[in-house]
Amino acid sequence: MIKYFIYFLILFLVNSTLAQEVVETSLSSCDNKSYPEFIRNRLVEKEIKNDTLFLNVGLVLNCCPNPIPKFTYRNDSLILEILDDSEMWCTCYCCFEMQIKVVGITDTNFTLFQKTETSKQIEYSELKKLSNKYVFPSLKEINNTTLVNQTNEAGLKVGIWNMYYENTEVVKYKSYYSINSSNESEIIWYVKYEIDGEISYVSAKMEIDESAYIDVEGDDYLEMMKDVP
Repeated sequence: MIKYFIYFLILFLVNSTLAQEVVETSLSSCDNKSYPEFIRNRLVEKEIKNDTLFLNVGLVLNCCPNPIPKFTYRNDSLILEILDDSEMWCTCYCCFEMQIKVVGITDTNFTLFQKTETSKQIEYSELKKLSNKYVFPSLKEINNTTLVNQTNEAGLKVGIWNMYYENTEVVKYKSYYSINSSNESEIIWYVKYEIDGEISYVSAKMEIDESAYIDVEGDDYLEMMKDVP
């Protein structure tokens, strides 16, 4: 009996040592100047002070949120799950920044993932610290033409693919393909060009509804990207 008690005591102490406890959270007001469908969930900042992890994450949430963050640490990955305890559900989304203090993490040498769960599946998406917070590609990404019209070993489209105006070498569409969790090639974003080479519009997969795409006119896109490296 004593042997089993000692075993469970050790197990409890190990689990307590590895536990991640959220000690404080604060949520910014809704950023009314941003379009939530344009913005990626992302890591804004992470820092350790006196054995406490300070995280700032950019999130697209329902307009009436009461978000409760939950963390799990596994194999050098810190997994964030946002539980919404709000008694209201609005018919809109908004861009927020959430500041979180967490104890039980000893350094910042981890990869941050967000866990989302739907009726169909559980997904983990990496929250990266990005210079480009928009779902739309930067001009640098669009103009990356080192390799185009490539396939992987399974014959699926990957990377940038160009389509041309008929009987010309003028690009009409530039699309970026990636392999999804179903091992299928899908378009993440694409650009439509006028015959003179000017950007007509840019379309990208939405962060808050990955089954849909959203467009932005060329002039608006260029204005949006003027401060993005």
